Amino acid sequence: MTRVLQIVAVPSPVRGGEIGITGPERRAANLAPRWKDAGIEAAICYPRRGRLWDTIAASGVPVVDYEISGKFDLGAISKIAALARAHKAQVIHTQGPAALDLLAVLAARRAGAASMVTRPVMIEDQLNYSIRRRRIYALIDRVVTAKLAGRMVAVSEDGRRHLQGAAGVDVSRLVLIHNGIDPSKYAGREATASDGRADSPAVTLAMAAHLLPYKGWPDFIAVVARLRAENLNIRALAIGEGSQRGELEALVRAKGLDERFTFLGFRSDVAALLQGIDIFLFPSYREGLSVAVIEAMASGLPIVAAAAGGIREQVEEGANGFVVAPGDIDAMTRHCAMLVRDPALRRTMGETSRALARERFSEERMLKEYAACYRELASR
Repeated sequence: MTRVLQIVAVPSPVRGGEIGITGPERRAANLAPRWKDAGIEAAICYPRRGRLWDTIAASGVPVVDYEISGKFDLGAISKIAALARAHKAQVIHTQGPAALDLLAVLAARRAGAASMVTRPVMIEDQLNYSIRRRRIYALIDRVVTAKLAGRMVAVSEDGRRHLQGAAGVDVSRLVLIHNGIDPSKYAGREATASDGRADSPAVTLAMAAHLLPYKGWPDFIAVVARLRAENLNIRALAIGEGSQRGELEALVRAKGLDERFTFLGFRSDVAALLQGIDIFLFPSYREGLSVAVIEAMASGLPIVAAAAGGIREQVEEGANGFVVAPGDIDAMTRHCAMLVRDPALRRTMGETSRALARERFSEERMLKEYAACYRELASR
């Protein structure tokens, strides 16, 4: 058995103490029950406040209630090293943020273990940071984390190009592992026959994402407003929670969309919710390889998305959806209107989405690729 210590972060609390779930958290929870059969003896550091604590604990994998307190928590180096020694870990694996990656590679060096970093989103894409701050963090990442990590994992071709170029990661230590899900958990659905006319049932557009500025929710709302202005019978769902919720609710009211737009908040039954959706609209400005888009694909939905991160690896133009420039509300509206009016096109693109999800983004493939990486690092 190869022994691995995984360290998974949790997003900061937002309004009312609510927190969402990140892609790395879901990846850790989904793979936890499968590691032993893959020859991996895993332990996971994950804060008890995280929404997936019970899920991970129920898998039988040891879970340690731990998180770094911030980017200047230098004591985390000793703590992580001690946890690695206690687990007899041969590999320490982090999945961001970059501050955690930095502290973990230093801890691995101290513990005599190999280190592996999955980088879903690049530092330069952290749009909530100032340009100066991003440059400083990127420099530290380049001269320390990228040099010490035994493997740097990109989740998209776009990420791999960035890590090889801007981050300066040696190609021999750079790996591409696409995110994956279990497609069997996402049943296909018969597309609504509505063509968006007033006398037909409403066509539903939705996005599942944190309610945060970089996800492009104002663009989503703008598209919904324009579709309504074209007298199309649609409704919209926002699945997720975040600090921007109050601002977005006010924007929906200001545009007179109250009766057509529903904020569902955080939901653990996304797979079921996707069965009631017709079009997945995803105007995000910053992505790695979107798990939400993979889930929508596996559910048989056509996708209209902004070209952020690895979106072009998920959405084939004209095959299972449309890709537009970030912020191009005109193009998003045009493609969504086409899909609303054409149920046959929705059905055809949805079927292609399901096929692509199974072919490219399976959890089984992801599991095997991560396990192979762990074994290779442990044997060095």
